[in-house]
Amino acid sequence: MKPSWDVDLLVVGAGPAGVAAAVMASSLRMTCVVVEAEGVGAKLRAIGALENVPGGWSTGAALTEALADDLARHQELGCVRVLSGRVVRVAGHGDRVEVGLEDGRLLTTSAAVVATGGDGARTRRPALDRGAGNQAATAAVASDSR
Repeated sequence: MKPSWDVDLLVVGAGPAGVAAAVMASSLRMTCVVVEAEGVGAKLRAIGALENVPGGWSTGAALTEALADDLARHQELGCVRVLSGRVVRVAGHGDRVEVGLEDGRLLTTSAAVVATGGDGARTRRPALDRGAGNQAATAAVASDSR
């Protein structure tokens, strides 16, 4: 199957870490796709304490709004796109990373960041292909060798 998207960086998850990665990539003029299954900062709305998140946010809803605003600003610059979908597989292949979505789409990139966070047993993390020579997927981060 031919990959459906080629970008400099693919970010799985649109919470604080995923948005930070996308914003940094955009500031470096890299093209970036953020794949999120539930919506920007969706898990944050349900948590009551944000002591482990920089910025002094008082509620998850306030932080979620700030994250969405940051992504929107970088989308307007044309460097970031947000794609709705659930990632089920991440595989490194030396020169590229492939990310498979639940609906069958296959995305390819030179670098990927998996920032899915967690909320206990309910979180479904993508499977990482840990084949021979697959250091990128094993670490859940792959970097371009440019």
